Amino acid sequence: MIQKYEQVLSGSANRILKMAENQSTHRQKIENKVIDSNIANEKTGMFLSFVITAILIIGGGVLILLDKQIAGYLALFGTSGFQAANYTFRKYMEKERIRKKEMEIEKAKKGRKRAQ
Repeated sequence: MIQKYEQVLSGSANRILKMAENQSTHRQKIENKVIDSNIANEKTGMFLSFVITAILIIGGGVLILLDKQIAGYLALFGTSGFQAANYTFRKYMEKERIRKKEMEIEKAKKGRKRAQ
């Protein structure tokens, strides 16, 4: 097919291939930027989560020392409970995403087999 383009317009095959190479390079750069951005977002989220958790734990300790037992223990254990629930939820959602992706792959494989 590319040979026919070359017959119609000399040099067009090279231009088409160069355009495809440029598009591939552009796509890879975009994908790398998205990956780097996701990593930075994860690191920022983890840091902020740590800071908030540390503040709440310290605040809970201070409240206990000031004889505010209920509020202090809620701050201490509520923070731990929230972090545990958040971790569990994120792991569950990650497994669901992987399961859906695997189902899509299997569906695509079955569709290709039927087409053959």
